Amino acid sequence: MLSKLAKSKIQLLESLLSNLKIQDDLLSQNDPDTAVEWEIENEKILHKLIQVDKKMEYEEESLPFSETEIQSSSLIFELLEQAREVQIRVQAKLQKYRDQAKSELNQMEIKRQLRSHLTLQEGLHWKKRIC
Repeated sequence: MLSKLAKSKIQLLESLLSNLKIQDDLLSQNDPDTAVEWEIENEKILHKLIQVDKKMEYEEESLPFSETEIQSSSLIFELLEQAREVQIRVQAKLQKYRDQAKSELNQMEIKRQLRSHLTLQEGLHWKKRIC
């Protein structure tokens, strides 16, 4: 039988993996705003995982481990690996959207500065609708 902490850790990892897959799907559908909301949920799960890890560290039983403990550890590592792979994809997509937004912001700033420069240099005014 799995320990209570191992079950809790597996459940949290499964939730994290599920959320990451949802996030990946949202980013594939060009919805980065909702994907970022899921990132906040993932952070909460990560904090819970850290707490469970600390408890497991304090309650670590002596060697040798039972067969079920070894199987649960194997499952935990498998889930961690899957979550890591999906997280890498999600981070790459989020980085792409961040860079795109940064580029758009820079373009807007350049247009604003150009408009301001033209107004000052040539005496153009927004009321004349020349800009």
